[in-house]
Amino acid sequence: MAAPATTIPERREGSTQAARATSLIDPMTRVGGGLGVRVETQGSTITDAHVSGTQFRGYEPILLGRDPHDVMALVSRVCGWSGSQSQTSSSIAQEMAWGCPPPPMALALRGIAQATEAIWLHAAHLAVRAGPDYSAAVVRKTTPWVWDLAQRTQAPGFKTHGYRTIGRIMEELTYVHGRYWWDTIPAGRKVLQMINLTYGKYPHPSVLSPGGVGSTLTVGNFTAYYTRLYQSVDYVKEVIAIWDDLIDFLYEADPRFAEQGERPASFIHAGAWDHNAEEGYDGSWAGLDYDARRRLAPTGVMIDGSLVTDRLSEVNAGIGESVRHSFYQPWETTGRTDPSGGSLPANHPWNKTTIAAPGPRDWDGAYSWATAPRWNGHVVESTPLGRLWLAAMRTDFPPNDYIEPTGTSLKILVPENFLPETIVEWHIPKRVNTLERLRADAYGVAFSGLCAALCVLDGFTLLRRIKTNVSNGWSIPKEECAGISLWDSGRGMNGHWFRQNAKRRVDTLQIVGPSTWNCSPRDDAGVPGPLEEALIGTPIIEEPADGKRTGIDAIRTIHGFDPGMTEATH
Repeated sequence: MAAPATTIPERREGSTQAARATSLIDPMTRVGGGLGVRVETQGSTITDAHVSGTQFRGYEPILLGRDPHDVMALVSRVCGWSGSQSQTSSSIAQEMAWGCPPPPMALALRGIAQATEAIWLHAAHLAVRAGPDYSAAVVRKTTPWVWDLAQRTQAPGFKTHGYRTIGRIMEELTYVHGRYWWDTIPAGRKVLQMINLTYGKYPHPSVLSPGGVGSTLTVGNFTAYYTRLYQSVDYVKEVIAIWDDLIDFLYEADPRFAEQGERPASFIHAGAWDHNAEEGYDGSWAGLDYDARRRLAPTGVMIDGSLVTDRLSEVNAGIGESVRHSFYQPWETTGRTDPSGGSLPANHPWNKTTIAAPGPRDWDGAYSWATAPRWNGHVVESTPLGRLWLAAMRTDFPPNDYIEPTGTSLKILVPENFLPETIVEWHIPKRVNTLERLRADAYGVAFSGLCAALCVLDGFTLLRRIKTNVSNGWSIPKEECAGISLWDSGRGMNGHWFRQNAKRRVDTLQIVGPSTWNCSPRDDAGVPGPLEEALIGTPIIEEPADGKRTGIDAIRTIHGFDPGMTEATH
């Protein structure tokens, strides 16, 4: 099996008992785009970390001065792994700027497609990126005692997933050759077909525009979608059972797994997937908070386990970007305001001009092409774990037959197919760590899948009421105008800030993706980003028989965030 990353020891000093070492994992593989990570260790602990986006994409300066018609097609290419979320975000920002909200059916189709994309992102991340880190070949080599125990431990979810022991689960996590990997391929094919039914093609949709969706709408399309969704429900049950069994076993096998990737429960999310779109959605700045409350995936910022806001306008107002440790020139505030005339922080994206300043990587200076976004100065991550946490705490989730927040958990009813109807329950964890991020991805398959089903039911209701218009069209104003989109993709929150001038040219287009938040470098105050925080203090459990460490403990922590650096380095 190929090594999961290239680990280059830079130096090692001190005694064997408490040796200090510095290693560079670069390039980091099984991630989306260029990523390099420098870790310092002492004995059996990671003591410092620097996360570096190694490739400049440049979409923000490319778009300056262009015709606004070009924006959606270009930003779609920001990421090919989740290619529709950037185009969707762009359409929402331009709808606000141009005053052209989409009709209810277009909102339903957008919710269906985006929730479906989240199914794919969760499932593919677990099978292709994170799963191989816990495969038999890796565990056998890096922690032999864990492998020995896994072979003797019965898997509680055997009747659901079909693997009698934890060791068997690990064998089937093997990249390309394992059954779990192969089960994900046909499941993923169905999911991609489902997206194509609403967005025309994937990953770069052919039918999106401000003010609507150009899909051909038929009862047959909805039926074809729902049939494929129904065929996927058994796979959803199996994924949750596999990861519950594996994660619970690892906690028992070695309690240090609970400490890997640990950081405070601080999250930022915008929400997504509009529901009950007939209730007056207008897509305006004034309606920002009202519109966001109908999203099935919730809006909110949590700091150290406490919800501090669930208002999308406040989420936007607190965002600032630092470039002190990034390959960009500093910028001075332009004194711009939001569309209502409200003041903005000096380092708010709307005040930013992206000017690249390439140079050698300096771990004390500039070392990343990602910026360092913060919310009111707080370090926050944006991951499926935060989304489920906010959903579990929600008191205004729309009544439905599938999803029930309890305040401390999220109950999700997965319908009967070959396997019986099952209620799976995700509980708010006691710790924020690597394994709980992966568990949230597993339950995220079910959450996003049932949210997609709710959006499909919205579509059927609109069909019965003959509300089948899918586009209101648009016209570009001749005056200056601005709009934003804060919208969750599968990985986390995606932000677009759009402004055009009186010549009908793009004056500003700023993007902050989920991995900009998660994989950010130090900020102006020298405070590490979320992934850097998660690495610092992570225990090194690896004890290979030959004494040659592979860096698997750092690699697992990194993969837990599902980095997508193409969406982070603009």
